[in-house]
Order: sequence, then structure tokens, then C-alpha cells
Amino acid sequence: PPPPASSAWRYEFLVLPTKQHCIATSSTVTSVTHSPNRLLLAASSPSPPSFSLLTLLPPYTSLSSTALPGLTSAPTHLSLPPSDSYLALLTAETLTVATVDLSATILTFNASGSPPLSLRWCGDDAVSLLYAGASSAAAVLVGPFGDYKSFTYNSPLMSYRTDPSSLSILLASGESVRITRTPPSIAAVAGVGSVDPAAIVRSACQDFTAGDVNADAAAKTLTPSQLTAAVTTLLSAALSCPDAKDAKSLLSAASYGLTFLRDQRALAGKFRGEARTIRVLMTLRALGLDVCGGELHALGGIGWVVGVLEAMRKHKLLMEVVSYAECSLRLKLRAIEGMAKGMIGGVGGGAGVNETVQKIIGLLKEQGGGRFLPAQFARLSLHAWRAGEEGVAAALNHCEVDRVEQTYAFLDMGMLQHAAEAAARSRNAELLGEVLGKVEAKGGGARDQLIRSLIRDKLPAECLKMKRLEWLYSDRKSLMGLLLAAGMSADAGNVKVADAVRGWEGGGGGKGGAGEEDGAAHLTEAKKVLSIGSDNAAAFMRACVDEQLDLLTEQQQAAKMYGHALLKSEPGDSVVGLVKAIVHQAANDPREATKIFAHADSIARKFKMGEKRYQTAKVRALAETAQWPQLRLMLDGKGGKSVASTDIPAKAAIKWGASKTDQERLIEAVVDKEARYALWYSIEDWKNAARCAREMKDVDRMRECAALCGSKDRGIVEQIISS
Repeated sequence: PPPPASSAWRYEFLVLPTKQHCIATSSTVTSVTHSPNRLLLAASSPSPPSFSLLTLLPPYTSLSSTALPGLTSAPTHLSLPPSDSYLALLTAETLTVATVDLSATILTFNASGSPPLSLRWCGDDAVSLLYAGASSAAAVLVGPFGDYKSFTYNSPLMSYRTDPSSLSILLASGESVRITRTPPSIAAVAGVGSVDPAAIVRSACQDFTAGDVNADAAAKTLTPSQLTAAVTTLLSAALSCPDAKDAKSLLSAASYGLTFLRDQRALAGKFRGEARTIRVLMTLRALGLDVCGGELHALGGIGWVVGVLEAMRKHKLLMEVVSYAECSLRLKLRAIEGMAKGMIGGVGGGAGVNETVQKIIGLLKEQGGGRFLPAQFARLSLHAWRAGEEGVAAALNHCEVDRVEQTYAFLDMGMLQHAAEAAARSRNAELLGEVLGKVEAKGGGARDQLIRSLIRDKLPAECLKMKRLEWLYSDRKSLMGLLLAAGMSADAGNVKVADAVRGWEGGGGGKGGAGEEDGAAHLTEAKKVLSIGSDNAAAFMRACVDEQLDLLTEQQQAAKMYGHALLKSEPGDSVVGLVKAIVHQAANDPREATKIFAHADSIARKFKMGEKRYQTAKVRALAETAQWPQLRLMLDGKGGKSVASTDIPAKAAIKWGASKTDQERLIEAVVDKEARYALWYSIEDWKNAARCAREMKDVDRMRECAALCGSKDRGIVEQIISS
């Protein structure tokens, strides 16, 4: 509950990702600041007057208090820098900068006078005081040694922002001001009396440009490491330099320094990349966007530039940027798409629809080398539709190869007939159902009419055979009637088959429950519907339904024999799944293994499983349940002759953790040398892998084994290879 009004308690709330804590202090909190790692509160107590700093650290359960001696008034502002290592504290008279734990004071600055609006850091070594008046604004930057610089503006302050290298101010007049700290790289190059290698190289380059024959002497005194550092510093300074002329001068100095390095490969690639970036920056600055290299990287690089130029509709300039910046193919295609949008905007000059569409397609093919972005034509068609060019929009969308994107574009444009045709060609029942839902929302019998027309035109024939047919039409009987009226008895029967599958997948009752009984009922009804048709498709589906009903009967009998809880076979499972579930039971009752395997054999014979398919399923079932003795007996006898010499048993043994001896025995039995080598390789048995490679006379594989084997086996492997 809240404290009484007369109480001196002050509450602050900190919302965390998982909890909300209420922090109560017995002092009055005068200022609060926070970072991702801590919450700081400046507090004052009236009697006796004292001031303290309260710190809250993860896991945010308790406060620690540190006294602030020497203060004559309460702290009004607190601020933490990006590094979270210092603390700036402002009272009515003094600005104090100390370490964040208050163990050392870095700076004390006289800040008496009118109180500032805000106290913010500009990087880690400058503090900014912002003042706001009715008709003016001011900023004072205080450096680490007490030096300061003032900036005054004849307009009220609207907003401000700080980042690791600058302070940005937005004034009421609309003017945006950015006060930038001089980057260390520029200070190293252009500082008065600087002896940094970068300054030496720049001075030598200037002398060389002026025609001094001794210009190279100073640069030649630098070591390779110093030259490398100088070139790196010059590139960094060029990226940070706001003036295009100075940036080119610094880039020329970096190129000059590269000529003195014997091995330029390490820096040549970086130089080319930075040169491209500087050219992009100069392009942006010509448009009034003052961005430096570090900010460009933080904003998203060249991708952000593409977005900005697209928004400004500078399509021609965008193509130039992506060309000389050596952008990825995706960004280049995106720029080409922007040019195509510009062409759509100028259609109204009398050009026909076909002529405009052909020009756009020609542009995309010529500039993109025949490559297109995903859904590119769909996006262009929507752009044309919004511009009022419906004919161009429809023609462009018909060029789209992604049927899903094509369908949604037609839907957005309200072209429902085209959308239905595209959805039907996509063979996606869910998508077609969504389109038909849009038609139904329009009212009347439009939906049934559209379904009939689609069935008549045979457009959704493949779509109607999909498993998830239930998404197409909510009224199952009506849908079956439509399909039967169209003479599609096989698809009508498939509706009931889909209902059975839906019941099994939905878990309607579980094993032996209502879901299984409902599934059998649906299949029985599907059999009746399929009996109406006389075509081959209906006959084939009828045979499949008969087989599925027989399989359901076998599942029910197996569940009664072994118990519903033990049999790992669900309604709707395949014959292979039932066989594997029966073989698994031998692990629970080894004494009845012969009887259980005989039951699995009878299931395989009844459903005419191929010999190799059945033996593969049995091998995997035995391996999954670790019945290794039974697996050995099977492979040594007639029951495993189809798979004994293949890699199927060995792969199963490796996957389900057979003993090393069993794995080696099964791998040795593999006849195919390629498969045997792959198995030795998979278990990292380099000796046997090398022997196998020698049998194949594969020199490359023998060398690979020698390279991968450990020191323990290296001598044996090399002996095998040499012999």
C-alpha cells in the first residue's frame, strides 16, 4: 500500500524482462540514471543533511549505499557514459566526474548559474550540459581536463540525442546540429606537431604531390609495421572526415603509403572497400545526409543506403551506387526494381500496356542478367495497381512464377477470379480455401459458382487430391456433391479419406478409442463413394481403402494381443510402422520372440511387403530396441539374406549404439567397397578405412585417412598405404 502523504519515503519502479521490483528507500531520491548493468539513485536525508548514492545491481533485490561527502546541495542530475565506467554528478554549483564506484574523482567543474535542462555524455571523455531558454538554446561540452567549449543557438531546443561520438540537437527552427568529437585517427594525422606514422606518410604524400624529389625519404624510414598502421589510420580518418576534399586527400595518402609495402595484399582489399564506402558517403553528403563511416555501418551499411535512395526516388543514382560499391546481386536487383517502378510512374504518356510491360521485363533481364528477386513481379504489379495502372498490374502479375505471391497480389488488387486461378495452379488447398473465403465474404452464391467453374475448367484437379482437403470447404457433404456432379468420384471419396486422416492426426480418442472407430467409419463411407466411379483412379483408391481397413483390423488385433500401452502403432500408421511396432515387443518378452517374429512375418505376407523392405524394417526395429543377439541370428540365417551384405544393418548398428565388435562385423559384411569405406569413415576407424581405400586404389582417400588419423594409428595407416 502507498505510504502516508507526510512520509519522506520515495518509491521508484524498475521494470525488468521477468519481474517488477518495488524499491523503497528512507531518503528522498533527487535524481535517477540507469544503464544495462545498474540503476543509480541520488538520495538526500534532511536531518542531519547528508547525501548518498544508492546502487542497484543484478539480480535487483537490494540497494547498496555510498556516502557523497563534500556536497552542499542535493544532486540534480546523474549520467553514465556508454562504457558504464564513470559517473557524472551535477549539483546546483558543481559538476563532478568520478569512477562509477566513487573510488576516485576525475574532474570538478564550476557549473553555478542557471540550472541545465539535461546532463549527458558525449563518448567516454566529454560531458555535455544542455540549456534551454524561451527563445534560445546552448550546449557546453566539458573535456576530461576541465577544458570546455560553448555553443549558442538563437532558437528554442526541441530535442537532443547522444551517441558514442557526437551530440545531436534539433532546434525549433528546424535546424539540426551535430557536435562531433574529433576522431582519434584524424587527431593523429592532422594534429599540430604530430609524429604519428600516419602524419609522416601524409606529409610525404603532400611533398610528393608538390614535386619534391626528396619526398620519399621520410616514408622510407618507417618500418613495415609502422607503414601498415599508418595506412590503417589514414583509411579510418578518411571514413570519419566530413569534407569530401579532405577525405580524398587522406585516401591519396593511404594509397601513397601502400606503395612502400612489399606485401600489399593484406591492405589492398581493405583499401578498395574503404574507397567504395567513402564514395558512397560523398554521394549521401551531396544529398544533404551527413553520415560518417562508423554511423553508416551502425545503420546497416549499403543496404540502408539503398533504402534511403529508394525512399527519395533517386533510382538512377541508386543504380550508380550499387554498381561502384560492388553490392550483392540481391541489392543490385532491388535497385533495378526501383528503376522499373519509376518506369511505371511514367506510363500515362500514351504508351500501351503491352509496350510498358515489355520495357519493364527488358530492363529487368538486361540489367539483372536474367536473374530476378523473389516475388519481384508481384511487388511491381502492386505498385502499378496503386498508381492506377490496373492493366499493367494484371499483366506484370501474370509474369510472377511464385504462385503464392501471385495469388496474394491478385487478392490485394481485388481480382478474385485471377486469384482463384493462381491458387488452383499452386496446388495449395489451403491457399485456394482462403481465396474462396474472400469470394464468400463478398456475398451471394459467388463461392459455389466459382467452385463449379473451377471444377469445370479442371484447374484444381491436383489441388483437390491433397491430404489437407478440409481447408478447401467447410461443408463436407456439399463439397462431395459438387465433386460427384462434376464426375470426380475419386476426389469425392478422397474427402472422406481426408476426414479419417484428420481424426487420426487430431488424436480423436487415441489408440483403440473413438478416433480409430470414426476413421474406420469414414473409410467405409469412402469405399461406398468410390464404388460409384468406374475409372482407374477410383478403382485404385478403392483398393487402397480396402487395404487400409484391413490394416486397421490388424492394428486392433495386435493391440489386444500386446496391450494398447505397449504397442507403438497409431491409427493411420503404415504397414512398416505396424511391423516395427510388433518386432519391438520381442524386447519386452524375449521368450516369446519366435512367436512375435512369426506374427510380423504373417503381416508382411498379407500386405505383400517386398522381402528387402520387410527385412529392412525388421533390422531397424531390432536395432532401435537393442536386440543385438536377435539381429545377429537374423542376418546369419535366411531371414536376413536380402540385407546382410548391404550397409543397412551397419548403419542401424552405428545409429543405435551397438558394440564396437558388432559394428565392425556388420561393416566387414558389406560388399560394396564405396559403402564400406563410408562406414569406416563415419566411425573414424582410419586403419580399416585406409585398407578399404587401398582395395579401391584410391590415392586421395588414402591420403585423407593419413591426414585425419591420430598419432597412435599414424604408423599403421602409413604402413598400409605404403604397402
